[in-house]
Amino acid sequence: MVVVIALLLLDLLLHSRSISAMITHPDDTEALMRIKAAIDPRTICSTSCLGTWDFSMDPCESVFGPQFTCGIKCTNDESSSSSSSGDDNRTSSTSTGNRTNSHYKRVISVVFDNAGYGGLLSPYVGNLTRLRILQLSGNFIAGVIPDTISHLSHLITLDLSANRFTGVLPKSLGSLASLQTLDFSDNNLQGTIPRSINYLTSLTSLRLQTNGLTGTIPDLRNMSSLRQLDLSGNKFSGAFPTTSLPPESISLISLRNNNFSGKLPSLLISSLTRLVVLDLSQNQFSGCVDDAILAHQSLQQVNLSNNMLVQLRAHGKQHLVESPLVALDISYNRISGRLPGMFALMKELSALSLRYNIFHGAIPQSYGVKAMANGILAKPLQRLLLDGNYLIGPLPTQFITEVPNHHMLASFGDNCFTYCPMQYAFCQGKGQKTQTICRLFNPSP
Repeated sequence: MVVVIALLLLDLLLHSRSISAMITHPDDTEALMRIKAAIDPRTICSTSCLGTWDFSMDPCESVFGPQFTCGIKCTNDESSSSSSSGDDNRTSSTSTGNRTNSHYKRVISVVFDNAGYGGLLSPYVGNLTRLRILQLSGNFIAGVIPDTISHLSHLITLDLSANRFTGVLPKSLGSLASLQTLDFSDNNLQGTIPRSINYLTSLTSLRLQTNGLTGTIPDLRNMSSLRQLDLSGNKFSGAFPTTSLPPESISLISLRNNNFSGKLPSLLISSLTRLVVLDLSQNQFSGCVDDAILAHQSLQQVNLSNNMLVQLRAHGKQHLVESPLVALDISYNRISGRLPGMFALMKELSALSLRYNIFHGAIPQSYGVKAMANGILAKPLQRLLLDGNYLIGPLPTQFITEVPNHHMLASFGDNCFTYCPMQYAFCQGKGQKTQTICRLFNPSP
């Protein structure tokens, strides 16, 4: 009922105002009024951006005045809004009063503050045909994403993250040829990623994390500008997309917390020569971790935890020495064998988590040396998590004599150490396995 009354008042206001006094394009003014009317008025406080949208004054004329103190930006001068493009054909040949439509100011940015707005996103948003930025993140806006967004051919940034949008991704998203940032994360979207998204050749960041999206990753090879791909926290399944990613540009891939399975695609990962961050944790990947990751030329952060990996395999020690890897997490897998000393060779490595696998044997003395590195020739280990394996003692000398006096996070609990002094933080917390469990453990040869 509240929304109905708001719409009736809106119509009265639209028809009662003198359009001849406006400097804002009539389509843009109406669109802004409709956008505000679709927001639940109970969620608009007087101090919020939308609370200052007072249409008794012209939007573009009163920006940064007593009305429209924030939330929109317009073209700087009248001549800059002149256009002969097809999206203005319906009005470009008309005039009102002494002002032709080609000389109206146009709204180029709509940015909501995160004030807790509820309600819906009006389909009239598609009438803001000169819009470059639409950012409504951090609110409670619900309903479907209007398909009219496809009319915003000049859009560079589209951010609807952290709201309550439902439904599917509009297939028409592929028509936004100028789009560089697309962020629909933290909503309630379902369905698959439309294939048309491959037409977004200018896109640099695609963030769809924390929704309910399903299916597989479509072909993204035409997205030659893509640098960041975050699809974490969804319900995607199938194998890693071995042939559909753009190898030239991608620097971040996060597929965390999905249902992907199969082998890690070593050849593909090695071809992504600008990849810096790789997060494939909380999936069902199997097989081994090899040089494609451990000695990658650009990877700095890798998280492969909570999968079904069974083996570590590295062929060249020299490649590992030159690896730029800073943080590696392969915890909560099924990797067996002796604790490899190769990680101590990595000059840049400072955070290593191998917890809850099936590693056995002693901690190599080289780990102690790495923990006390001076930071000049090699970075010291600042985080070493080895709990939940079958490691036995003695501990490297440095962990008894030097490490306790340094700021290092380490954990050696739930292993088979017969001597792990409880006065040291890395021996505290969870105790060691029982002697019976340790004696019955029969490591693979």
